[in-house]
Amino acid sequence: MDAVPVGSFTAIAAGPLHACALRSDQSVICWGNNRRGESNPPGGRFRAVSAGGSHSCGVRLDNSVACWGSETLARPPGVRRPDAPGLPDPAACRPYGVSSFTTAGFPLHWSAAPSTGTVRVAVLLMDFPDAVAPISPHVEVGSNLAFAEQYLESASYGRLDIEFEVLDRWLRSQKNHTHYLHGSRLTGHDLEAVEMADAEFDFTGFDIVMTVLPSAYFSGGTATGSVKTDEGVISSKVQINVHASLIRGLGFDEATEPQDWGWVAAHELLHALGLSDLYAVEGTVELIEEPPGKLRFWVKFGIMGLESYFFLDDDDPRARTYLPGVDGEMLAWSRWQLGWLDPWSIRCVTGDHATVSLVSLATKPGSGATMAAIPLSANEAIVIESRRNLGRDVSRLISEGVLVYEVNASIYSGNLPIKVIGVPDDGFPVFGVGESVSVRGYTITVMADDGDTHTVRITRTADG
Repeated sequence: MDAVPVGSFTAIAAGPLHACALRSDQSVICWGNNRRGESNPPGGRFRAVSAGGSHSCGVRLDNSVACWGSETLARPPGVRRPDAPGLPDPAACRPYGVSSFTTAGFPLHWSAAPSTGTVRVAVLLMDFPDAVAPISPHVEVGSNLAFAEQYLESASYGRLDIEFEVLDRWLRSQKNHTHYLHGSRLTGHDLEAVEMADAEFDFTGFDIVMTVLPSAYFSGGTATGSVKTDEGVISSKVQINVHASLIRGLGFDEATEPQDWGWVAAHELLHALGLSDLYAVEGTVELIEEPPGKLRFWVKFGIMGLESYFFLDDDDPRARTYLPGVDGEMLAWSRWQLGWLDPWSIRCVTGDHATVSLVSLATKPGSGATMAAIPLSANEAIVIESRRNLGRDVSRLISEGVLVYEVNASIYSGNLPIKVIGVPDDGFPVFGVGESVSVRGYTITVMADDGDTHTVRITRTADG
């Protein structure tokens, strides 16, 4: 934390990584971490001040409240930025999430990297005496980092600017990879990589440290914890290619062809921004038996792993063109968590009846509502969004329609905090015109589809 300012003060408030104080002249000064503007107080005179994880608030002399810092956190009841006139406040549909590095709810953890503005990522490449990288650093990271950057910046509608800075050489560990191998995953190597790089790499101003192992030997990724550098502590770290290849098992004598890992980098970076895994880390979703003459296909919505499945006849021509990729359009819910959706693009349904028109996630912001949400409890909500064969969903959908899912933000990452709801008539997990689903005391019906918007009727039928 920066040096404590000099002067005369009447009050002080300390957060985890920054502090604010009330001067004798009733102005506020803050110091320390300022990644989200939490140390940039507004002008004017105050009677009290408070500091949180990545936001600060003060009570002015007229008893009004001003907050600065994180867009998501700095919005207590009665203190908000302008929402669309005549619409319910979207804050009513924000369920409280678990107090963890990642969450399916609100707010994001204070240690998460900023999800808007410029995010700087230091990239270190490391190999081992028994797993020497067969390609140059440029070839290893080039197209993969480009994919991650394009995916995240596009999904954010331009609100996020990812800047990668790569140390352009392989850092050679003094130890074989087996020294770091625990089960099938390597751990601790990233700390050694930072120590080796510190003498020639200035980590000042970086939000995330990413360590990359050679994809010719390893795969997968993880994101958790912080890392200490000579320039200070960086609260988010990402590790790419940390699992021994499933092709070779745990022992190997030579490299295979390098693999693409751009989508893994995007996924792990979203963890660093605060999002949870939506797939089941252990096990899978509940399966029903595959009917005779049918083939099971998996579908993933968004890059964090929300998944479902459907069946097609084994001679259905769509089975030959369907692309069950992992990098389709991100969920509207995830984008809202990250501050990538404007308040007026959210329809928070708190009454017994509502009719909502929804545009595609791939549509330019400002074209209409992107998402509808129904609050169920302090931790739960039903979410409704439109899915079309646009953007990254091209060839990812058997049919266009409305996706309905339930969020339980009290559930931790990897334990299915979000679940797809209902089975439409055609089996594919999006609903078309005339189809409906009932869940938790609400019936959701798709009334119309004009090619640009899906019109949905929401009716409360019973206590949820």
